[in-house]
Amino acid sequence: MTSMRGVVGCLVSGLMALSGCADSPDEPGGSSNRWGEARSALSVGTPERVRDIRSPVSTPSNDGSSPGDVVKIGNTFFFAASDARHGEELWASDGTPAGTHLVRDIHPGPEGSGMRQFAVMNGVLYFIAFDGGTREQLWRSDGTPEGTRPVAEQGPIVDGASFAVMGDALYFAGGEGEEVSLWKTDGTSAGTVLVKDFDPNGPSQLQRLVHVNGTLYLVARDGVHGKELWMSDGTEAGTTLVKDLNPGGADTWFEQMVEFNGALFFLAEVPGHGAELWKTDGTEAGTVMVKDINPGIDPSFPYNFQPVGSTLYFSAYHGAFGYELWKTDGTEAGTVMVKDINPGAEFSEPGNLQDFKGTLYFTATDGVSGRELWKSDGTEAGTVRVIDVRPGAEDGMSSSLTQAGGRLYFVPPFSLWSTTAELWTSDGTAAGTVALRNFSVGSGGYPIRLPEDPVSADTLFFSANDGVHGLELWKTDGTLPGTVLVVDVNPPDRGSAPRFLMDVNGTTYFVATGDSGTGLWKSDGTEAGTVRVKEGFSAPFRELRAVGNALFFSLQSSSVFELWWSDGTEAGTRRIKPRPGWSWSPSWNLTEVNGMLYFTSSAGGGGSELWKSDGTEAGTVQVKDIRPGSSSSLPQNLVNVGGTLYFTADDGVNGLELWKSDGTEAGTRLVADMVPGPGSSSPSLLTVVEGHLFFTASDEEFQREMWTLDASGAPRRIPVSAPGASGSWPEMLTGVGNTLFFVTNTFTTLELWKYDGMSEGATLVSRGRFEAIYSLAAVGNTLCFSAREAESGTELWCSDGTDAGTHRVKDILPGPLGGVERTPLLGLPEGLLFFRASDGVHGSELWVTDGTTAGTRMVGDIAPGTRSSDPRELTRSGQHLFFRADDGTQGAEPWRVPL
Repeated sequence: MTSMRGVVGCLVSGLMALSGCADSPDEPGGSSNRWGEARSALSVGTPERVRDIRSPVSTPSNDGSSPGDVVKIGNTFFFAASDARHGEELWASDGTPAGTHLVRDIHPGPEGSGMRQFAVMNGVLYFIAFDGGTREQLWRSDGTPEGTRPVAEQGPIVDGASFAVMGDALYFAGGEGEEVSLWKTDGTSAGTVLVKDFDPNGPSQLQRLVHVNGTLYLVARDGVHGKELWMSDGTEAGTTLVKDLNPGGADTWFEQMVEFNGALFFLAEVPGHGAELWKTDGTEAGTVMVKDINPGIDPSFPYNFQPVGSTLYFSAYHGAFGYELWKTDGTEAGTVMVKDINPGAEFSEPGNLQDFKGTLYFTATDGVSGRELWKSDGTEAGTVRVIDVRPGAEDGMSSSLTQAGGRLYFVPPFSLWSTTAELWTSDGTAAGTVALRNFSVGSGGYPIRLPEDPVSADTLFFSANDGVHGLELWKTDGTLPGTVLVVDVNPPDRGSAPRFLMDVNGTTYFVATGDSGTGLWKSDGTEAGTVRVKEGFSAPFRELRAVGNALFFSLQSSSVFELWWSDGTEAGTRRIKPRPGWSWSPSWNLTEVNGMLYFTSSAGGGGSELWKSDGTEAGTVQVKDIRPGSSSSLPQNLVNVGGTLYFTADDGVNGLELWKSDGTEAGTRLVADMVPGPGSSSPSLLTVVEGHLFFTASDEEFQREMWTLDASGAPRRIPVSAPGASGSWPEMLTGVGNTLFFVTNTFTTLELWKYDGMSEGATLVSRGRFEAIYSLAAVGNTLCFSAREAESGTELWCSDGTDAGTHRVKDILPGPLGGVERTPLLGLPEGLLFFRASDGVHGSELWVTDGTTAGTRMVGDIAPGTRSSDPRELTRSGQHLFFRADDGTQGAEPWRVPL
């Protein structure tokens, strides 16, 4: 590495000389550009659409947004919904199309944040979401983008078992898997605190949080007792065991916990009895079985608890009567069967219990009719069927029964072969029970989804598919005119959605969906020069790779695997056919070495092996059958190192190790068996820096570390001090000039390191400064990256390789959220970096920086105002930056920015 040391020494000196330049508190020093001769970001041109490839369509998407249950706070309705651009995220609505909008794209891009478990406290919505970092967190929202943020950046991973609001605190289970503890929050980071760690040395299995009259009840294990009932006043000292129902270390089974008449009623199974009805007032003496409904060790399984006035109704099993409707006033004598609806030991299976206008409504079957709508006043005579929706033995009711605005709503069963499903409504009488509207069954899924807990006093919000818009949010007031679509969250698929942008010697190739279908396109940056190369392909595109002046690409579906070659003309775009009688397996890892394409594939019944192609059928051959027979060596991580192909493979003898090839069978060989025998070092993240190969691998002690090749070509470990118990786990390997930068994550501390060849081991750049680092990029001879810290959230940072020289470029969105999105950064050799960001005034747009605060700006407001153009697929071609963006009118189309 002599040459590397010499060059890096000059590089470091140059960077140190530049570190005294800045023009704001975010930069150390004066005002010159941080990359010396680099271009100013102010010289970057205005973005313009290259061509409108696909005409706007008026036919709505049939996918829908699949909205979840709705939560109401004041006059605003919150719900989770998914669209093609953002994935599943938080939306808000006032019940009108114009008043329905995305609150915040928590996990930028189409992946979505996977939000769940809504709770409301003091007019603020709380939920669990994943923002693209390392874990799910507890979030809060007041309905504004800036007010939608993590409750505590350093808080615990939130388990979704349950939330409970008591007083001015939200209680939740925090931890991973079964290793969870009881936490509470007042909505602030400082106010998010641990209440009690029940078992520091084992799984507490905390679950079922229920608030009853100022006391929090929950189920947990403490390492001494099994899973039992606990109570808490919100303090560690006040969190105590209620009663050890199953003495010793054995667990008690709890279900169906509900408040009734100031006490907690629940299902529990204890020795000597089956699962029966219990209650507690919070004292050991007051924790008793209400009644052994099915005497002995056989259970009654009380379920579907529903209070109505001073009576708690539920369904339960008795050996003589089957599953029937029961009620209790909280005493043993007052716990009785209401009616044997399906006489004898047969089941009526009461379900969907509802308190409707002070009367119990539910679904059941009497053995003559199918499952239908029933009601009860608590007496045998007053328990009657309301209506036989489907006369005869056919069921007229399904598992959906809900209410809003003084009316019941339900969906009768339907067949998957049906074309429609019906929404019915009822005022509680036979005459007032009618079909309201048909919806489309479509190609799968449930066409109507009714919420268990409606949120509006006069309007039912629900999800439905009308056969045109897909599964979207609807509302009804119980009339046909009042049953309307609220908003089409996932609207028509507009635009050509260009993807797989690839530069081939100054021409940009990409895949786009035009008016006549999906095809291969190319562009020179002008509208006239943006043309379709070929369309009519039999499978989706998988990968594109430039080789010289030509383009290779692969297609893959469940049954089609094809490799293609193109010279940029329709006639010169052809499929590379395998040998007669053979068929390809998936072809991937397309990598260019010395004008030849290398890739992983199989044909003729063999395993997945290393192949190469010169673009002709005759020149497309297997390089070597590394693992002979039908098994696969599965070459991966293909990389070009100075004209030699390096990759990883498993020959079935030496495990998964590092290999290299000169393109011949004889020249394709194992570099080293780093873990001797069948064990594997599993090399990965193969990265080339100035002709030197770096990678991560595990040794015989399963320590995952950084490696390179020495002068003889043998693997050599690069020491990284203070590794974790299982290594330093390097990731995000990025070359900047002659220096390798990488991040280590020992699961306790996040560190930024560099290796420049000037010493035996790596050098620490920064330790413990960031909560997360998302993307590294070389910008000229400087490293830039997006990272999150507690005070400023996710913003753009740059480093000269020292801790002192690692600085935030600009605080784009002040506050704990930050403005830079967690998407790949594109750095250019002349010292410009392009990235996605939102400053809180504009949506997600394309930004550029030259390393100075003044030179960090939005390139253009492509989708005006707070809307987002969602720029992606950033690709440099000649003196233009090409990318995909949506201006809100023409859909996602190809755009460019003059450099």
